[in-house]
Amino acid sequence: MSDNKTEYSYYIKVKNENARKRLGFPFAFWWKTDNSETAALARLTVSMLDAGFEPTDFAKPVRVNFPVVNELPPEGSFDTTFWQKYELGGEDGKTLTLIPGAPATDAHDKKTEECADDTGTEESGTPETDNQPSKHQLTVVVTLPFRHRVLAQYIGDGEYLYHVDTDQKKEIACLEMDTQNTTVQNLILAAENVEPFKKAIEHDIHKVVNAYKQVFPVDGKVPELCTTIQFFKEWFSAEHINRGLLVKEWAERLRNKPAPAIKPEPPEVNVSDVNRPERPRRSEKPTHRTINYELACGFCEDLDLNNLRPAMEFAKRIITEDREDWKRMSMTVGIIPDIKGYDRQTIIDLVRKAPKAVHNGNPELRRVWCESFLAVHGVRDPDWYEYVPDNAPTTHEENTARLRKAGKCLRDIEAGRFQCDEEKSQPSGAMADEPATPETMEPDTTEHHQDAQPLDAQSQIDAAYQKKLAELHEARKNIPPKNPVDFGKQLAAARGEYVEGISDPNDPKWVHNDYSASNQDETADDKGQEKACNTCGKTGRGNCPDCGTVMGDATYKETFGVEKSDDCQEKDQDIPEKDDSPQQTNNEDAQHGNSANETDHTSNIIDKVNGHQEKESTSQTWTHLMVDLETMGTNPDAPIVAIAAILFDPQTGEIGGAIFYVVISLVNAMESGAVPDGGTIEWWLQQSGEARSALLVDQRSLVDALLQLREFINEHSDEKLIQVWGNGATFDNVILRRSYERLGIPCPWRFYNDRDIRTIVELGKAIGYDARNDIAFEGERHNALDDARHQAKYVSAIWQKLIPNQADF
Repeated sequence: MSDNKTEYSYYIKVKNENARKRLGFPFAFWWKTDNSETAALARLTVSMLDAGFEPTDFAKPVRVNFPVVNELPPEGSFDTTFWQKYELGGEDGKTLTLIPGAPATDAHDKKTEECADDTGTEESGTPETDNQPSKHQLTVVVTLPFRHRVLAQYIGDGEYLYHVDTDQKKEIACLEMDTQNTTVQNLILAAENVEPFKKAIEHDIHKVVNAYKQVFPVDGKVPELCTTIQFFKEWFSAEHINRGLLVKEWAERLRNKPAPAIKPEPPEVNVSDVNRPERPRRSEKPTHRTINYELACGFCEDLDLNNLRPAMEFAKRIITEDREDWKRMSMTVGIIPDIKGYDRQTIIDLVRKAPKAVHNGNPELRRVWCESFLAVHGVRDPDWYEYVPDNAPTTHEENTARLRKAGKCLRDIEAGRFQCDEEKSQPSGAMADEPATPETMEPDTTEHHQDAQPLDAQSQIDAAYQKKLAELHEARKNIPPKNPVDFGKQLAAARGEYVEGISDPNDPKWVHNDYSASNQDETADDKGQEKACNTCGKTGRGNCPDCGTVMGDATYKETFGVEKSDDCQEKDQDIPEKDDSPQQTNNEDAQHGNSANETDHTSNIIDKVNGHQEKESTSQTWTHLMVDLETMGTNPDAPIVAIAAILFDPQTGEIGGAIFYVVISLVNAMESGAVPDGGTIEWWLQQSGEARSALLVDQRSLVDALLQLREFINEHSDEKLIQVWGNGATFDNVILRRSYERLGIPCPWRFYNDRDIRTIVELGKAIGYDARNDIAFEGERHNALDDARHQAKYVSAIWQKLIPNQADF
């Protein structure tokens, strides 16, 4: 080991502001002459612990230039007063300089002289340990632990202590460890159990400890812990000017009464609130997803509102199974505007208290039940309800009439007077057993006035009711029974096969001519015979949409590789005849101009490919749905701003008359958790004004749009049968399905029925047929409805090219 020793001086800064306030100084100073810096840092840590400080309260020590001053602390002493005269500065930033205006003398001079005297004593032969701490070393009370801070004021004999020396610290430690001293132990425990005491400053601790010694003298009876806690709570809750009177009052009370414990007056207990359990609370803001889970919990028979975990597992199971009763209730509740404003128990009771007829009845019955139940029994969520001004009744009379009407609806439904099978297109407020009444009808008052109606009037009403009920039962006998749905037959019909009971035998598609003979065997008369067009009156296939060709002969030959045969030309004339008047045809087109796919001009694009025809929609079960989305991103969670859906049959080119189109609010979509993409937003800014303005008209919420699309699919098809076509394997279908999952709404089609448009387009290109570009686009590009129409056209054309009709062979 080297004998060359160096003087190491360190600047130890307090770590943060909280520690600085607690310790009472900004930095500490320490120096030592040692062989290496590693040894010096180790001794620094030991000195810090010996001084009663924790290394976690300080930053990493910084070595500074050794200060040559008279106020230098003793060597090896962890000094916390050096900051009062010196600060870190200098040109190099590592020199401790004197603070301007600070006095030139300090208590360290005396310590230096004492150290010098001790050194002289050691030199004279008197033995003394180098590591023995100075007897007069002072420690700031605020740097001590909480218990020691309390006891420091306890041993002060009424004097406020700012520092404690070594002997006082030993006395404090002995008091803390003396478990036989009940007075001190109760003082410590009570101080730790009173929150204002723990947060008090040193001055208040000094005052409350002295007050404790006055009320509970050492030579008196030992106070109980609960009495001490009660005294501290009253002392800190009292005003500053009244604390002296409080101490005198307590001292007088304890002097006269041996039992100082004060029994507080029992609070008034409302008997009705004792047996009323606490309503369950939500830990986060409710969404439609949480509403669906709470509705599913309502179907659990062993539901415990105080422990919803087992019910939540049950809810997840029935949502995964897509149970019909839950699905019907979810669709009804989802369209109520302010459903998220009600608390959890209200949503659960909406299902639990509903009669069986509500779960199995028609949507109108469920809607009336839900709205009436919320009006009468609904409780707003105290944590997450957001008040939104609306057009609700404001006067007392209007509210009373509304509540009475809702109560009457609930009673009628629970009594079974609202028959779901007998109801037919009634207003929402009318019951099945009531005749239509004018809006000015007086509210029902029989609930409060049992004798409001005469007995003879009541008998007349009962007779009318029985007569009406008999008529309804007689009418139900004439209704033919419903046949069970055979999904195999529906699929066969969807593929274009003839199915008995489903297909129309009078449809021209099933009236086939004899194509066994060759075209060359036809007579010259048949070849020369031409039919007049019903629309333009010309012969020889003019240029109108009804008799004109889909494409020119040269284009047809170039596309399909064959010339048009006369058989195909004659099939063009097999379309059912319309009105002979061209003007009448134009009027019908004008009436249905809102759907371009229903006009003959649009249908002419795919009117004839491989012998298939596009026909007007009929009431049938559709199995193909073309979907197009307009979004503000390309990720699976992108916000949807428009949805368009069109029913079509790719084998025949038929497009359904019912279309679905809805514009969604971007703000509402993002509030549901959707994540936009900046690049997509910039791309939209480059599009036409017509396409952009279409996204700002008649906006709706995302949940309403998804529920309406689901109803649209269930109305015209079945969730188990419908095949959904979308652009790309990761775009339309994926974003739409992810939106359903994000809102907790079951997706209205099966995952194995996803169909990709781009795949079938590539198949068409593989055989040399690019229908996507060959068929002219009609409408505005990037308008969801126009895009969906165009996609349905060229998908049908490619389908018919890849899968020829059996009638052509």
